[in-house]
Amino acid sequence: MRWVLTLLLMLPVAVYAQTEDEFLPEVSALVMDSTEQAVQKFCKDIMSKTVGYQPAFVDRENVMLSKYYYDNNNFESIKLEFQFRVEEVEMPDSTIRKSRIVKLMRITAELTAMTSIYNYIFNSTYTPEKIMAISRYDKPVSYNGKTFNSTIVSDEYKAGYWILSFFEL
Repeated sequence: MRWVLTLLLMLPVAVYAQTEDEFLPEVSALVMDSTEQAVQKFCKDIMSKTVGYQPAFVDRENVMLSKYYYDNNNFESIKLEFQFRVEEVEMPDSTIRKSRIVKLMRITAELTAMTSIYNYIFNSTYTPEKIMAISRYDKPVSYNGKTFNSTIVSDEYKAGYWILSFFEL
């Protein structure tokens, strides 16, 4: 009798299913699916979080790839790479133009600078030891309602440096 009564009471209760995307960490500072102007602003924002780095040069030799290099005059550098795809974008004056849109971003920096950058992007308070512990794991993240994959790994070619990448799933 109790089972029947319990089932009758539970029947009108609405059940809401949640998707996996609702539990993804929200990233507050990225430029995925953004234009070159957003990339330049993002680079300035990132450099404001790292101490002592100055712009060294920008490499735009390849139209679909931009590289921003920063140096601290202590033989340490930060490299921000952005790969683009071309899409038609509606401009503020309602005209449609082809524009380069970020499809992949990669940041290379030594561990202390990478910790500052990671904490800024993920709005976290990790230490360098924690960054080393979470490396090698792919981590899906949400940004502007879309899901992207992120990885942080040690740079095999430059000892002491780390690479943080974001790309579409």
